[in-house]
Amino acid sequence: MTELRINGFEQVRDILTALKPFIRFKAKQAQAMIKACDLLSKKFIRELSKSEMQKLVELTFVIRKENYKSRSVLTKEELNRVLSLTP
Repeated sequence: MTELRINGFEQVRDILTALKPFIRFKAKQAQAMIKACDLLSKKFIRELSKSEMQKLVELTFVIRKENYKSRSVLTKEELNRVLSLTP
């Protein structure tokens, strides 16, 4: 097994976009990651609006849902509360 580390949201987005036609089993995760990287490559995380942060939370849970087993037990509601995204 090999591991490859890619640094930077733009680089991750560009590589996933190039690989997208060849991805079969993780297509939903790849698409969600491309959207998240696109959002994060435009601004620093502290500069994201509330709606952009909520979109990022949604994308995080799309990625998490597609994993075989997620080690995290943090729910979407708890994550929204931690990020002060609840009304």
